[in-house]
Amino acid sequence: MQRLRNWLYPKTLHELKQINKLRQSGFNVPSVATHLKNGACSALATQAIEPARELNEIEKPDQANIMLEMAYQFISRGFIHEDMHAGNILLDTSDTPFLVDCYEIKQVSEPSDKQIIAMFGQIVSLYNIPDEILNKYLAKLLPDSDYEKMISTTRNLAKKFKRSRIKRWIKRSLRNGSFSRKVSTPESTAWINRKHDIDVLELIRQHKENLNNNRNILKKQEKTQLSLVGKYCIKSYKAPNQFQKPYAIRAWEGLLRLYFNDYFVPDPVSAIVFRDKSSALITKALDLPSLDKLLYHEDKTLQTSAKHRLAGSLGAMIGQMHAGGIYHADLKACNILVEIKEGKLYLLDTDRVACQTSLNSRRRLKNLVQINNSIPKKISRTLRMRFLNSYAKITQDDAKKLFRLVWDAARGIEIVFTTDSGDQVDRWDQRF
Repeated sequence: MQRLRNWLYPKTLHELKQINKLRQSGFNVPSVATHLKNGACSALATQAIEPARELNEIEKPDQANIMLEMAYQFISRGFIHEDMHAGNILLDTSDTPFLVDCYEIKQVSEPSDKQIIAMFGQIVSLYNIPDEILNKYLAKLLPDSDYEKMISTTRNLAKKFKRSRIKRWIKRSLRNGSFSRKVSTPESTAWINRKHDIDVLELIRQHKENLNNNRNILKKQEKTQLSLVGKYCIKSYKAPNQFQKPYAIRAWEGLLRLYFNDYFVPDPVSAIVFRDKSSALITKALDLPSLDKLLYHEDKTLQTSAKHRLAGSLGAMIGQMHAGGIYHADLKACNILVEIKEGKLYLLDTDRVACQTSLNSRRRLKNLVQINNSIPKKISRTLRMRFLNSYAKITQDDAKKLFRLVWDAARGIEIVFTTDSGDQVDRWDQRF
């Protein structure tokens, strides 16, 4: 059907007509050199914008300003763009934006309110745009509207766009494309991040040597084994139950779900699945302490201000995850690495990370209890409350009520955390 459609009316011909309409309306678009058609195959050649750089190479606030202004110009001139993102805009040497990939742009007699909100929803899904900036554009295009309702609708639509876009990106990462290259052998299939030029089978061989010789091992259990090979961290998994995804694919998808949502994670390098469905995940290694070890061993040396910043950052990060519908089923302090100077928190163990439209209170409370009971007992109530205040500011909860809920759920559960000398187990002896 695709070939038949392209034979009757090629996509490239449609894009050529859109480019001409945009040029006539005053937009910066590449000049068309030629259009070729041979049966069901076609090609569109345009003059290169050279030298040029992609919009996503500049600072994000500047990207957002350019995108907002372009959206306003589109709507003002009777156009709707259904695929607005930084990859579809190039900047010439004078930083003038040029539109490329114009297939999803269409001319309309008068953009509807729904189309206008959808245009800005695409941009809000990409950038952190304050309400007052968004309101400025909506007020010009939709006078006499309920702007609070418009902004709320735009932001809800933006969340939907973002989830859909990231879902597509994750799916594309498991085939040859701009993010991954797929390498198949009779024994395995690997997907390798194009930023990394590695011999994945050689890394797996060295990982197996580590396990056999008890060398550079970080974890060794029946289900998973973790070791360091040079600058890479390799986590191997046993085969899953029948009809289930290989564990490394689940971990790869969870890792990218966080990565594409702009949370800090170890750099994703590769996922590999073997013929027997055993698998392995490769990431860049991070030489950083886990949150529980840092708090246990450095509690007395860390400045109070640094601990409060850390508690606030942790609460804000988890609050943003929950507000965005992201659930990490194993959200414990040992699965969070800390870069204390820059205040970065890196999330690990991603094979059970899911994204939903919204998280119910049960799952949110479970995550908060996991954090509370994987932090050393000696960490004060003040710091735990600082964490929940920061969380509640994002999720619009009552922090004091939330603290009581967390405490009631947590006090009968053991406190388990890791130290340099192994796991430590404690219990709550009394109420705070």
